Amino acid sequence: MRFAAFNASPVADHFVDVTDCLGKDIASRAAHRISLENLAGDFDLVQFLRSNTERAGDEADVALAVTFEVINL
Repeated sequence: MRFAAFNASPVADHFVDVTDCLGKDIASRAAHRISLENLAGDFDLVQFLRSNTERAGDEADVALAVTFEVINL
């Protein structure tokens, strides 16, 4: 293994543009009904993913992104 990538790190230094695939990610996660049923309160999966990817997209200068901290091993 050459590196490890940690999602949503406070010191993220890499990003992946997910503009074209966020809908598929939401649909995939929504299919895991049991996992979603065990989340506390009124958790809104779509709002959670959209707001996080929009914020990361602003930082990465794309519409939607996911950020990572990459550590060389």
